Parts: sequence; structure tokens; C-alpha cells
Amino acid sequence: MTKKICGVDFEKFAVKALCIEDVAKAFCEKTGLKMAEEEAENLIILDAESLEYCPYAVEIGKNIKISGSYRSIFTALEAFYALLEKEEINEKDSLTGKIEIPEIPYKSREDLLKIVDYMYEKDERVLFGQHMAGSTNPKATIDEYTNSVGVGPSIIDFDMLTLRIKPRCEWSRSLCQLVEFAAEGGIITTMHHWANPNGVPEGTASFRGKLGDNAAWLDVLTPGTKNNLFWVEELDRGGEFMKALWNCGVTVMWRPLHEANGNWFWFCQGQGEEYGSITMENMVKMWKYVHDYYTNHWGLDNLVWSYGPNVSNGLGVVTSVASYYPGDEYVDVVGFDWYTNGRYEFDCENYEGKCHDRLVELGKPFGIMEWGINGEIRDQKSAGNEDYFTCEDYCKILDRMKSEGKKVAFCEVYSGIYGSVKYVGKGEALYKNGWVVALHEMPELIKKILSE
Repeated sequence: MTKKICGVDFEKFAVKALCIEDVAKAFCEKTGLKMAEEEAENLIILDAESLEYCPYAVEIGKNIKISGSYRSIFTALEAFYALLEKEEINEKDSLTGKIEIPEIPYKSREDLLKIVDYMYEKDERVLFGQHMAGSTNPKATIDEYTNSVGVGPSIIDFDMLTLRIKPRCEWSRSLCQLVEFAAEGGIITTMHHWANPNGVPEGTASFRGKLGDNAAWLDVLTPGTKNNLFWVEELDRGGEFMKALWNCGVTVMWRPLHEANGNWFWFCQGQGEEYGSITMENMVKMWKYVHDYYTNHWGLDNLVWSYGPNVSNGLGVVTSVASYYPGDEYVDVVGFDWYTNGRYEFDCENYEGKCHDRLVELGKPFGIMEWGINGEIRDQKSAGNEDYFTCEDYCKILDRMKSEGKKVAFCEVYSGIYGSVKYVGKGEALYKNGWVVALHEMPELIKKILSE
């Protein structure tokens, strides 16, 4: 192993980690170096914060910087380990390179729309998968689902709320693993629990609380106000991440203002007795603001825009599932979030008629965007009644929907105690029943769909 780097004894270097902890730990074990104290002078900086999948670099100097994405930094590390075979390393040993982006089988939003429309109109089966909730580790969600069901999910959902609180090395991990999931034929949906510009009481999730009346709503939409600037920072985090996905060739289904016909997020229509409800006109203004900002400011033309209210299930749904529909030119796919109490809420009455039928009337492909358990079912599961509701019950509901001629393109169960396949159990039933498309089937299915 090398003795000196730019004249400094190798063992005098310490490691500064801007990367996932496991990467830094493995590097220290390989080199025998230790993590840096606060005042360390000679550093080897492991920087895996990049949202560019391909590039990597090893920059040699008084400090050494080994950089790349969560995926490409491993190639950079191998290049650095090769340098350590030399007696001494100097600035001239610096190097750069690139790895290849895996090929994505669907190339554009038009391709993705064709896949979703085919599943809705022509395939009896559904794309099926799970939400990541607050996780920045797509592979962990995919592995959990796969271990529970026996096959991989054909669709997963990434919540961009994590971008606000997680280090950028975790952004990079999310990006790289999502790119690799898409390369296998997996479909990615995204959403964002935006943080409340007004703030929330301590111990409350950042997306809870109330915003206020219609005037407060319009204040958020007025450029330059304090609340607008806070919210735009949230939009920019999501915009940067989805742009990075697009730079890798990944198209996503993007669902803003999810469940906004309820009363539990700051961006919901129901603002309580003190403030009343936000008008449909003002709700639509927010949707159009987001659409214009992502389309014009961020140049995002890889988004399939998904409209996803909440189905009435005993929660605080205050308006119709179509109450903030912004217009056909702003929406590509419709659906709802459904946390069942054990009834067939899929077809329940909700202000303007049956939930599913009302959304299908809008003339877009339909999917269940969040699916899970609530009320007595969740109480029974929490009490240890393992067989009270399982994936077999998800299958029974799918059977009923299909027998009644209800068309559904995709379903995504939520995570953890809210309905994940691992938590409710008997996940193997999902694939055995014949309704669910698995990840390994996606490449051939996509090839077939896009060739028609």
C-alpha cells in the first residue's frame, strides 16, 4: 500500500464521509484509516452526494476527494484502491470517469401513458406494488415486498418529503436505486407531503396543521410572500430530484395535492370550523401553479400528472372526489387513496355519486394510488389478530372489482401498519391469484405494449 500522498504519510489521513455510512465503514476497514476528528488536517473526503448517475472522480491533493453518485462512487473507490498500489501518489494521479446509465425500457411520458392506458383498457391484471413512505432506500422497500410476495413489485411510490430532512447522499441513493428499478421495467410514482409554511406544533408531522382561510391560501400562491418562498423551496427540492431522474431517462407518475378533499394536511380543502373550506377555484389555482412551475421553471416534461383524492372511509373527507379536478389538460391519470374499514368503499357514495364512477367519468385511466387498512381492521391487526385482514383480502377485493367490470390499471398498498404486504401477511396470495403483474414480467410486457 502507498506510503505517501503528496508528501504526507498515508496513515496521517482521516476520512470525512459525505456518503452512506456503510460506504465509509467499508472504506475504513479496507484502508485502516479512521474517521476524521473535527480539526483533522489531511482528509480523504468520500462524497457520494451527486445526482448525476454516471460521473466519478478521484482528486489528489493535500486533501483527497473521491466523488460520484451512490452508484458511481464504487467505481471511484476501486480506482483509488488501484492507486494505493503505487509507492507514492501525487496530483498527477487524479482521474475522472463515467459509468453507464442502465437502459430504461420506456423512454418518455408518452410511453408511460401508453403502458398505463394499456393496463387500464386491455389487460385484466394490475400493476401492483408498495409505497416507500418516508424511506430513502427503494431497494429496502422492493426487497421487503419481494420477500413477502415471492416476486418483485411492478410499481413503487417515492415520497419526496424525505428530501427536506435527509442528507444529499440519501437523495443520491434514492435516485440511483429508482433508476435501476426503472431499468428492470418498474414503474415509479411520486408524491410530496409538503411541509406547512405556517409551521406545526412540536411533535407533529411537518405536513399537518392548518393553513387558514382562502386569503391564507392565496398568500401561499402570491410570489414573494414569506409563505410562498417557503413553499417554493419545497417545490424546488422535488423539482431538482425529478429533473435528475429525467436526466437519467426516467419518466414518473407525479401526484400533487394528494387527498386534498380531506381535512388532515395543510393543503387539504377542509380547514376546520374556524376557516371553513378552501374553494374549488383556489384549489385549482394551486394545482395550476405547481403544473406551470414544474413545466416552465424546471422544464419537466417527464411527468405523468396524476389526480388522487381520498375515498370516503370514515375519515374527514369534506368534499367530492372531483372537487379540485383542474381540467383535462392538467391531468393524465385519476385515482384515489383508499384505507378500508372493511367495507367496499371503492363504490361508496361521496357527495356527487359513487367514488370510482365519478372519477372514471373524467375519462382518464384509473388506479388505486394508496391502498391500506383503517379503523377496526388496523385496530385488530395492532391487537395481534394476524388473520383479521391479509393479502388474501386484497385479492378478494380485486376479484370483486373485476367481476363487476371495474377497470383498474394499478394498485399501491401503503407501508408499515397502514397496509404493507409484510404487515398484513400472506403476501404470496397476491401473485397466485393471477391479477398481479410482477417485476420480472415487466420487460416483455412493456416491449409488447410499445410495439402495438
